[in-house]
Amino acid sequence: MTTKLIQSNKPFMAQVPGFNQFPALFTDNWFNAFFRDVDKAFEAPGVHYPYDILVCKNPKTGITFEYEIHVALAGLSKENIKIQVKENKLIININPSTDTDSSNDYFMEYLRNGISYRKASLEFSLSKEVDTQNIHSKFTNGLLKVYIPLTEKPTTDINIDVD
Repeated sequence: MTTKLIQSNKPFMAQVPGFNQFPALFTDNWFNAFFRDVDKAFEAPGVHYPYDILVCKNPKTGITFEYEIHVALAGLSKENIKIQVKENKLIININPSTDTDSSNDYFMEYLRNGISYRKASLEFSLSKEVDTQNIHSKFTNGLLKVYIPLTEKPTTDINIDVD
């Protein structure tokens, strides 16, 4: 029978199998790690930027003529957004830049990081009535608005004889 002696620079608990499943309380720097990572407990994978979908109707006829999608993108610029129509879907890709302002002469660290700058993709299925050639968007004050017009259905007056 052979006994292995484990030599490591990691704290004892870090050598225990499954240790990475324990909360940050068991690390050497537990206080800072706990408060730095506390928000991660509330993160959910696959969560997107918040958005609204509006239906625009003619007040006289009640006929829908356009849809609007509003996406909240706080802290991003229009260079971080790519919108395309592909395979009958409207796709909004959000790719935040990872550049940080390094002009400061001091070090900054988050106490709480509530604004998430994460990569995301939003997809919306488009109906056959959408006029894809005239979809346009506007980005102001952190709010992206995508305007999706519908094609006008030709209306004709037809007299039908009764037999």
